[in-house]
Amino acid sequence: MGRKAMKSVLLEMMQNSADNGQPVWIGSLVLWRMRFLLTSTILKKMTIMRWWPPLPKSKENERMRKLASIRRIADIQPIEGADAIEVATIDGWKVVVKRGEFSVGDLALYVEIDSWVPHELAPFLSKGHDPREYNGVKGERLRTIKLRGQVSQGLLLKLNNLNFAVETKSIGPDSSAVLRIEKLDHEGADLTEILGIQKWEAPIPAQLQGQAAGTFPTSLIPKTDQERIQNCFGEIQKRAKRFATEKVWNAETQTLEEHPVILPADFQEPTYEVTMKLDGSSCTIFRWEGELRVCSRNLELKINEENADNTFVAMALKYADSIIDGHAFQGEVMGPGIQGNREGFKEHRFFVFDIFNIQKHEYLSPFDRRELLQDLRVISATAGSHHHEPSFDVPEHVPVLGTDWKAPESVEAGLALAEGPSINHKVREGLVWKGNEDPSFSFKTISNAFLLKGGD
Repeated sequence: MGRKAMKSVLLEMMQNSADNGQPVWIGSLVLWRMRFLLTSTILKKMTIMRWWPPLPKSKENERMRKLASIRRIADIQPIEGADAIEVATIDGWKVVVKRGEFSVGDLALYVEIDSWVPHELAPFLSKGHDPREYNGVKGERLRTIKLRGQVSQGLLLKLNNLNFAVETKSIGPDSSAVLRIEKLDHEGADLTEILGIQKWEAPIPAQLQGQAAGTFPTSLIPKTDQERIQNCFGEIQKRAKRFATEKVWNAETQTLEEHPVILPADFQEPTYEVTMKLDGSSCTIFRWEGELRVCSRNLELKINEENADNTFVAMALKYADSIIDGHAFQGEVMGPGIQGNREGFKEHRFFVFDIFNIQKHEYLSPFDRRELLQDLRVISATAGSHHHEPSFDVPEHVPVLGTDWKAPESVEAGLALAEGPSINHKVREGLVWKGNEDPSFSFKTISNAFLLKGGD
């Protein structure tokens, strides 16, 4: 039976129970049965979804951004009207550097924007002033800036100016510390933790703080964080098979070989759901083994009287009837007191951008996510049309700009698409791209106009 036919039958059952004067609880039972059947049907028909294996707590940060890593300089170009500086290209990033300091092909330490850089690593960032402090570490935050008309994002440091040594303490039977020194100056090496670099995050407003039940439960649900196009454009091109050749590992000779890319006759370039990236506060509302739970980006919060004024908890309680057991609804909470409320909302709103099946440990595909929220709206509206049940609140979906876009032809083209208005603001934060055919792959394009205006 199709979903439309099933809806019709179940709605007729509800109407019959009302006409026959049956008790309110029967209408309630029918409604909950309808919710179960509809959502079960949707889940059974799901296509390939984004999948991540369960995360051990010790590896919670493995999928966090490589804020500081060894990269190779791909290009250096002059800046018009500037004699002392030039612009270097690292993957998809543009960084203004001192003229003559680097050459094309050099390996260098690249530190991304939004990084908190310890003062000892780059004291010049403080420009002669006392360094600021974040999480107990003195240093400075890297922002997007513009120099002589050139956008610059990040920091490049020469390798010979750094001490690439990591000290790992290993306690032996005699409780003495054994120090192991490891060289880490190879391309791709992640030095984020070793150099003490942190991801800068805006202070949490008082209304979002509350009693914590613990850290974010990554053993159940992954945190959300898409990679920026500047870091993954090569992979985007590879998936679209836009290269004339590709490198293939030859197991017999133990070497990488250059092979021509031969497109299958039925090959179709991957498409993406493209949604607006909203400037709010990350929130995860989920129900596991019948219990309603809620998280901020880093913490799980208690749902109790002491947290009655907490906005995350308020959102969880408001949308409780929409949260299906065994699923997590992840999105942005926006409104008064959050990120300056750039959209000018009068009340707090929750915009969903992902739904995660906890039991299967996989995300719903973009299509199935949108369909599930739409079905919940239909059920809610139907319930509201009968006297037995009040309608229930259903979260909003983030604005969708397109459901079948092809990937940008270049980093610059992707960043250009990121520019534009938000819901109510003339400058949006950017766009999020999620694969339709392979929802395990996604990336984001952040507006430079947003970043230059101080966006996080």
